[in-house]
Amino acid sequence: MSKQKVPSSINKTVRFGLGVLLFMGGVNHFIHPEFYNPWIFDFLPKYWTNIIVGGVEVIIALLLFSSKNSKVGGLAFCVLMVLFLPIHFLDLFKDPPYIGVLPIAIGRFLFQFVLIALGYFIAKGKLPMSYK
Repeated sequence: MSKQKVPSSINKTVRFGLGVLLFMGGVNHFIHPEFYNPWIFDFLPKYWTNIIVGGVEVIIALLLFSSKNSKVGGLAFCVLMVLFLPIHFLDLFKDPPYIGVLPIAIGRFLFQFVLIALGYFIAKGKLPMSYK
């Protein structure tokens, strides 16, 4: 079975999908900052953290939309997801977890690694898939 390059349309679809979700999340930081406040560490100023993270998410989304800058966007997305890891890890120990119930918190924490990998593969310019 020979491996072939993933069609660029799949790469673009993944980039665009992540970009849309990240853009919506970034804008949501400005519209509903109170939603994110429980996830922000107490030693950080909630208002400014929401503004900065929302802005960073929007900028990374725009990079992911751009074919020319998508590798930089993928790397930035990967780094952002690594930075979010402690938030989702600590949510596992809250009673109840902010995200809802423990099984969902565990799934969300594990899914963070999928997001990190997607960012990494976008930064490399290819997804680890094959097709016939």
